[in-house]
Amino acid sequence: MFALLCAAPAWRAGAPCYHHTPTQSTPLSLAAMSAAGRQSAEEAAKRAWLAKNQPAWSPPRTPRTPTPPPSPPAARTPLPPAAAVVKRATSPDDATKRAWLTKNRLVLTLPPRAAPPPLPPPPPPPRRSAQPPAKQAWLAQNKLAGAAAQRAPPPPPVAPLSAEEEAKRAWLAKNKPAWSPPPPSASAPSVERAAAAPAPAAAPARVPIVHATAAYFALDRLAAKGTRRSQGSLVDVGEPHDFSRPLATDDEGEPLEWSGASVGSWACTAGGWDSPKLRPTTEVFLVLDGKGSVTDADGTPHPFGEGDVVVLPKQWSGRWDITRRIHKLWLVHDHPDVEGAAHGVVRAVVAPLSRFAPKQPRSHRASSHVAHTIYHVGPTHVGFMSTTPGSFAVPERSVAECFFVVDGVFFLTNVDGSSRRCSAGDTVVLPKGWTGHWDIMKPGRIVWIEWAGD
Repeated sequence: MFALLCAAPAWRAGAPCYHHTPTQSTPLSLAAMSAAGRQSAEEAAKRAWLAKNQPAWSPPRTPRTPTPPPSPPAARTPLPPAAAVVKRATSPDDATKRAWLTKNRLVLTLPPRAAPPPLPPPPPPPRRSAQPPAKQAWLAQNKLAGAAAQRAPPPPPVAPLSAEEEAKRAWLAKNKPAWSPPPPSASAPSVERAAAAPAPAAAPARVPIVHATAAYFALDRLAAKGTRRSQGSLVDVGEPHDFSRPLATDDEGEPLEWSGASVGSWACTAGGWDSPKLRPTTEVFLVLDGKGSVTDADGTPHPFGEGDVVVLPKQWSGRWDITRRIHKLWLVHDHPDVEGAAHGVVRAVVAPLSRFAPKQPRSHRASSHVAHTIYHVGPTHVGFMSTTPGSFAVPERSVAECFFVVDGVFFLTNVDGSSRRCSAGDTVVLPKGWTGHWDIMKPGRIVWIEWAGD
């Protein structure tokens, strides 16, 4: 301060200040000089303090990269009027309105999502190349249609065969004739050789069997013949009516005959009549239903019933009495007189089948006459036979035969392979010359009649 005060005369003498230009001189007041002194003291103290308290150096900070300003929000698409519901605040106060809006936040209801569009159909498979002509010809011949044959429905299941059908097919497969090529002919034979050559053997005649089921001779299928009185019978009890049906008829409607015999069925209601005329034929019948009796000329009665076999020989005469309507299967054989058969009284024969039931049935492989014989006079042979399961061939028959099947099941096969199934109640005729095969499936009983004739 003292130095400043001592220097005052120089300033006053008009000496220029160091910070002014030489062309200008400005006189300083005392206040200005005091301020300049104070500033110089402050600067000196400040510099001394900074020299003593100089701060440690640190590297300059890396300036931050300025964050870009956020992009303005995208404009919202306004919702359709039906898609959203806006609830308006009713309070006039802004604070109350904001609180109400916060509490009752808007609920946005989106429209239902539309169903996705259907997928396009798959592209068609690539076309295959044309098939070679050889394959096309093979497919045309075998009636195949490429992939269509693979998509063909499976065949329907085959029903299982019964034991009878299996036995029949097994026999046919076993007895089927084998084919063989004709022998090669070297050259045409001469006339002399052809005349000397023996004639070829004739093929066996194909004589078919004649078969009728039990339904064929049902009572409602028999034809009415009228009363016995109207037919000339000497009726003295009741007014019996009879009905009949032949097994087969000829062109004129008469019963067809096989070697002089005809077969059929007959029924008659209750009644009685005398039969004094001698029979011109032999009759054999099996009673299916009913009850009655026949009486010989000397008065010997022979009652019969269901299941009985009755034989009325040729030259028989007597009486008929039917106590309950009968239904029977009959065979009538016209044959020459038998010497000595008509001497004395010709008697009827009645044989109940129950009397011939064996404890151990014999096989049908044996000849039919080995079984139980009921009647055998002249060319007429009647018997009863029980059968057991089995199969056998029958050579060409020399006589005709008829069966009345009581029970059991069997097949009769012709030489051409056709066959018939026979069961209880059936009637069968094997004509003379028939050949074939038997297949017995179930044990049974048979009434058989054999007769010789032209």
